[in-house]
Amino acid sequence: MRRFHLQRDVDLTGVSGAGTVAEGVQFADGSCALRWLTATASTAIYASIGDLEAIHGHGGRTRVVWQDPAPARAAVAPERVELVLRSAVPPTGAAALSRRAAIIAKLRGATS
Repeated sequence: MRRFHLQRDVDLTGVSGAGTVAEGVQFADGSCALRWLTATASTAIYASIGDLEAIHGHGGRTRVVWQDPAPARAAVAPERVELVLRSAVPPTGAAALSRRAAIIAKLRGATS
């Protein structure tokens, strides 16, 4: 999970005011929950941070400010790649062997 807040520079509607107007969290699947810090608080769920910004961004007048760093991309350990490759059913024929060699080369390059 990654926390954020909405920072509103200009309040076009006069409802939420300026400053920090909402708190939120982005889940691992990319969906977001947003809690408004207004007198009549409410909570909403969005499929993505992009959807949330499209609805509440007001042309850049309200910004998402991340409180947590972006999660690191999970790297595949080289020994895991080797284990998966060794457990695969061996290909037959020259074309299949060539495809397998290309996949192995690509996977090894992605883990370095």
